[in-house]
Parts: sequence; structure tokens; C-alpha cells
Amino acid sequence: MTYSVLKAYFNDKNTLRDQKAPGPGFEEESLKKGRALDLPDPKLVEDRDLSLKEALEKRRTIRNYGPQIMTLKDLSYILHYTYGNRVNRGEVIAKFVPSAGERYSLNLFVLVFGILDVEKGVYYYSPSEHRLYLVNQLGDLQGHFVEAMKGQEFAGRAKVALFLAASPERIEYAYPTDGNKLMLLDAGHVFQNAILAGLNLGFGSCPLAKYDQDKIEDLLALPEGMVAIYALTLGKVRGQS
Repeated sequence: MTYSVLKAYFNDKNTLRDQKAPGPGFEEESLKKGRALDLPDPKLVEDRDLSLKEALEKRRTIRNYGPQIMTLKDLSYILHYTYGNRVNRGEVIAKFVPSAGERYSLNLFVLVFGILDVEKGVYYYSPSEHRLYLVNQLGDLQGHFVEAMKGQEFAGRAKVALFLAASPERIEYAYPTDGNKLMLLDAGHVFQNAILAGLNLGFGSCPLAKYDQDKIEDLLALPEGMVAIYALTLGKVRGQS
């Protein structure tokens, strides 16, 4: 789905929330059919305990990744503070990031390239369960990802890549005409958290929005109507312990 199509999607809609209609769910249940991977408790991960000032001063865009290992505990920590649920009560949820109207229209996908004891593949992150679900597996995952990212070779050298994809119907429930803009703003909030969470474990990152729309949506195995919008690669800085 292109951005122009996305804009058109939101034109001339009635506000369902004002009509007291039940809202759509916050997760895509159709993506929870693959092999499940439970994530460790993120609160047990030993981080660097950086102050906000230290984190902001240390933040850099990193494209030169080293061979150092990322563990499942590291990934659990990053996902939890990126898009995990602080409050999880059915139709009432709260995260570590704001969202317009608390609609949380984004979905988080994880492309695993080099995590200790985790199979390479594309996974869907369920915040309510703090669990990953395998949605796609390819023989040369990095190669397919680099191709979808229009030849950005460094992206395939990361240990993991995160990708945000939007479910427009969630945001249109409350904002039928402004939803396209609000979803993009929400994506910025989410990846700011990912950048800072990764930094607190010693991982550098690079946000990316240059990609082939059709190829990346095929790679993520997105269901119809969902649109890929933003990527972030993560890995240890080369030469850093």
C-alpha cells in the first residue's frame, strides 16, 4: 500500500469511536499461527543504567556493525521497552510510548539475523504475550532484506532489524481523516524508544525508510491492508567491546 493510497484510505470516513462502536483489536491474531518463541523477563536484563542525558549525548546513527553477539535476553529488553505493554487489560492497554487516541495502530516485526540460539527468520512481536511468532523463513534472509532495502548492504550485517507496519483500521476508529499522519508520528515515537533501549545495552542503530514497498511487504508476509512504514537495524558498534 503506497502513501498516496494510505491518504485516500482516510478521506471521508465517519468516526466510529463517536458512534460507540467497538474498536478493532490491538494485535493481528492472523500472524500468531507460526512457531512461538517465548521471550525472557526483560526486567532481569542487566543494562548500563544510562541517564537520559547520557543516552541522548551518546546517540549516533551506526551503520558499521561488529561481530559481537546479541542474546535473546537483549532482544527481549529492547522489544519490551520499544513496544511492550505496561498495562494489559483487554481493551485497555498502555505502552512506554504515546499513541494518538491510545489506538496503537502499529505492528512490530523482527528480522533475526544473528541472535544466539535463535533461528534466523521474520517474526511478529505480540506485546500482550511478550512472545515472537515466526511468519517467514528464507534461505538467504540477509540477502532478501538487503534487496528489499534497495541494496543497502550494511543493513544485512546487523544482528537484528525491526520493522513497523501499520493497521490503518485501528487509527481510523478515532481519527478518520488524520490517521495517516498520526500513524507516521507514532512510528517516530516507537523507534526513538528502540534506539535508546538498544543504546542502554551497548547496541548502535540506524533508522531506515528507503525500501521497495512490495518486496518488504512480501518479506514480512503482511496481511492485506497492512502497510510497512519504517525500519531500524541494530548491532554492536565495530571495535566496541
